[in-house]
Amino acid sequence: MRKRMLGLAGAVCVFAATIYGQTITGQMSGRLVDQQGGVVVNALVTVTEVAKKTAATQHTSANGDFTVAGLLPGTYTLVAEAPGFKKLTRTNIVLDANDKLALGDIQLQVGAVTDVVEVSANAAVLQTESVERSATISGNQIENLETNGRNPLDMAKLVPGVNFTNGTTYAVGSSGTGANQFSVNGARPSQNQLSLNGIGNVDTGNNGGMNVSVSMDSVAEFKILTGSYQAEYGRSVGAQISVVTKSGSSQFHGSGYWYHRNDSLNANTFLNNARPSFGQTFLPRPLFRYND
Repeated sequence: MRKRMLGLAGAVCVFAATIYGQTITGQMSGRLVDQQGGVVVNALVTVTEVAKKTAATQHTSANGDFTVAGLLPGTYTLVAEAPGFKKLTRTNIVLDANDKLALGDIQLQVGAVTDVVEVSANAAVLQTESVERSATISGNQIENLETNGRNPLDMAKLVPGVNFTNGTTYAVGSSGTGANQFSVNGARPSQNQLSLNGIGNVDTGNNGGMNVSVSMDSVAEFKILTGSYQAEYGRSVGAQISVVTKSGSSQFHGSGYWYHRNDSLNANTFLNNARPSFGQTFLPRPLFRYND
């Protein structure tokens, strides 16, 4: 009995450690300074996700530093407050899945806390906390680019270093095909890792197909790490693909569509037109009906 309990405890610990490593959250860090470059200690930093209105707070350290972790992908507004300084508001900070953004030195101006300094035109934020090579396909790209087959993974064709070995097929509610249909930077297609909201989504039977398929319209973004990523990404040595689905916001919204493909809209092939059959001058177009 004791051996069984120890074995069960060990299994639980391994399972817990596996879950801990799976995440889609990111973080942002920076340092508050005054106009002379001196650090601002114990200032209150609040970051708020614009769509969901969720907020996280952090006080600066003795060195003026702050790090806000566990942030879901989205667009954020940062507010910094300290006695004797004007309140600073910085908008349109885009955080993708697993990003570690370094905002650098953020300067506060001396004045009343009731005064507000708003920074809306920001330079591109560099991810200096890691050396990964990555690309993110955002929700706007997924919504506005036509994708044959309605498979969001086809968007990987936009990423440098990705080479598709076969055309992908996809059907909602089926396993479909997955990350084993393309190679990244010369790695084998079977070495790509795919996750859905931080949970592994690779069929280990064929080492690449999807266990769960989701509608393309439910995908908020997917991020592909093509190389030099952190040690927290395990299992495979190829690309690390994180698919993030949409979640609720403070506004009511939705979408409706009918995706239609039909052989009556297709041109016939050259060979069909060149081959007579049963007294006909050409072979008819092959039957094709697809509705989503």
